[in-house]
This record gives sequence, structure tokens and C-alpha cells, in this order.
Amino acid sequence: MKTLQKEVELPEYAQKRIYWNKEGSGTGVVLVGYCPDTLAYFLAMYEEAKKTFPQLKMNDCTCSKVHTSNCIKGFTVLLFNVSGEKREYAGWDSWNMSIDFLF
Repeated sequence: MKTLQKEVELPEYAQKRIYWNKEGSGTGVVLVGYCPDTLAYFLAMYEEAKKTFPQLKMNDCTCSKVHTSNCIKGFTVLLFNVSGEKREYAGWDSWNMSIDFLF
């Protein structure tokens, strides 16, 4: 099978965060600074999230660029809901706040 996009690996500085709101639900976020917003990068971000959340489906994700932020404007972002109990996930930073950027 031919692939339309060249596969890419996420850079080491890619960030993985979970923003927990007051109700206890979370939003998973994979952030990469200043990379192309191409299908190849979005797929790499999705595959990175699936390592921790294997049940994650592609149609449950949102991919975009951060348009408004104090410190991550222009970053490429993949977002998805985290269901279940609030807890720590290895390799992911937990933030006890709502998302503080617009995409």
C-alpha cells in the first residue's frame, strides 16, 4: 500500500499534557512547537497519544494550530477527551485548569 504522506517522528520537545477541569474530566493535548501542520505530523501526534490511550479513535481527535496563547501561539496541537478517573499518566503532565489557549 502506498502512503500519501512521508512518516515523521515527533521531536523530543513535543509536550504531552492533560488538562483536568473542576468536574474531573480531562482533555489530552499533544503539542509540538513550530512544526508543519501536515497530515504526517497529525498522524504522528495521534500515534503518540495512542501509546497511552490505545482505545483512542482518530475521529475523536481535533487537530489545529494554537491561535491565541501567551506562550504557545503557533504550536501544532492534537486534542482529545480523557475519560475515566482523574489520575497521573506516565509521560504526561497534569494541569489542574481549563485549557488556556485558543485553537
